[in-house]
Amino acid sequence: MSLQPTPGETARSELQACSKLRLTRSALTAQVRRHSLTSMPRKTRVVRLSSKGQIIIPASLRRQLGLKKGQAMEVRRGDGRELIFAPVEEQNLDLEAMLAQARAWFAKAKDPVEELHRRRKKERELEVQRRERRSA
Repeated sequence: MSLQPTPGETARSELQACSKLRLTRSALTAQVRRHSLTSMPRKTRVVRLSSKGQIIIPASLRRQLGLKKGQAMEVRRGDGRELIFAPVEEQNLDLEAMLAQARAWFAKAKDPVEELHRRRKKERELEVQRRERRSA
């Protein structure tokens, strides 16, 4: 003899308990659906694209992901019409800034060979002046 109720008996007893609360079967079903729909974590959010091409990330997602105002985001195309956004790591930004600085320096810099010749010429002139002072 089993002391545990069968699944049918359990369902009947729950239905009877609900009927005591004056809930009909359809109302109970609707309530269960509503609860399961609202308690399930949502994986997608609907946002709108502004006329300037801007998208607002919901505040709850920004908090969960630790996104800050003005933080750089990387965007790439996924499968089909999917867009994938990811925060850019600060280290990557530092590296990009250093590379930009180096590129700017090289853009303004003179030809390294000419620069070497100019320095050597200046060093020779200084050496000649030192020798003249010693001999005088």
